[in-house]
Amino acid sequence: MMPWIDLKAVYERLKTEKQYAGVCIQIQQLWSLYAIQADLDFARGAITQLMKIGPSEDGHRQATSEAEAAIFDSLLVNAVISYCRAAVSDAASERFSMLGDRHLKGDRKAQHKLVVDLRNKVLAHHGYGEFHPETPWLRDALVFRVTETLIRVRGVYIRLNTSKDVMVALDSVTTAALAQCAELEVKFREVLSTTLLSLGRDEEFVATIKECVFDGPTFFGDQPGWDAATGDFIIKVGERTFSVKA
Repeated sequence: MMPWIDLKAVYERLKTEKQYAGVCIQIQQLWSLYAIQADLDFARGAITQLMKIGPSEDGHRQATSEAEAAIFDSLLVNAVISYCRAAVSDAASERFSMLGDRHLKGDRKAQHKLVVDLRNKVLAHHGYGEFHPETPWLRDALVFRVTETLIRVRGVYIRLNTSKDVMVALDSVTTAALAQCAELEVKFREVLSTTLLSLGRDEEFVATIKECVFDGPTFFGDQPGWDAATGDFIIKVGERTFSVKA
């Protein structure tokens, strides 16, 4: 039985070889896609939990305790960041950008911009005196007044929990992005499979992949199980166990 081959390791070995530029691009595209899917799945999980907490019809969160309010805010931040990791290109990363807003139309294009602006102007980057007027997430100010005896200076910072529009936008664009990923996965897997078969008689390529066997038990560490025959594995996060099919 042929072992599983670590295609990322193959890529690292061959990425400087011009004759293998095509297969290296295909490997990079597919692993980028899976990384993007992982970010979107994380965002989807956060959105699902957010929907259970709120918001109410007036747009404010429906948290019933301080702890639940903190969980709501954390989930919303993580959902926004995770979606943008998947959908926004990063010139410093080797990961291909395959989403963006090119596949979005009408309301979804505007929703994508809303989420990305929130990430860029409020959550991931922030300058003094800035807030996002279309999504009133936070506002800050530095004020002072003169009294008879001294000058009083105060910083004012408020978070506004009007998040219904953000949640609707997140749900919509994440759903669209996951659907696009599903289509791209079929395409990329077929193309890469065809290329790998065509390289079956390339002695240098065959020799390379023989040195890039995927070590499942080491990779998954103390996770419950790895079936080398099927490629199925089980991962455990806290008290939750997930079975993942190859």
